[in-house]
Amino acid sequence: MGTFHWPLTVLSTNGTREETIETLVDTGASYTLLSGAMLRRLGVVPQRRLEFELANGEIIEHDIGEVRVRVDGVEATTIVIFGDDATEGLMGAHTLESVTMVVDPVNRRLAPTRALLM
Repeated sequence: MGTFHWPLTVLSTNGTREETIETLVDTGASYTLLSGAMLRRLGVVPQRRLEFELANGEIIEHDIGEVRVRVDGVEATTIVIFGDDATEGLMGAHTLESVTMVVDPVNRRLAPTRALLM
């Protein structure tokens, strides 16, 4: 499956502002990775620090927090990783599940789906 980008709107903690960015859709990533500077501008605060394993096996640490996001008109709360300020946005599996979207690899887009309760 090829990669593609999709818009993600991040809402401020008080609901008065939002920023929309193009994110790389990555179902292999657990969480969404966004610029720490953007998250702080929107009032998001880190809640704890986690270790992450990269594809090459390297272990790194990042702060994580929770934020309200919108994808194709669907809003949900999701976990985000505070990336470096130059970080390209990356939309991970947790966010996709939160907004009940799946990857359509043929058309390189996101599509609505049902939530699973199994």
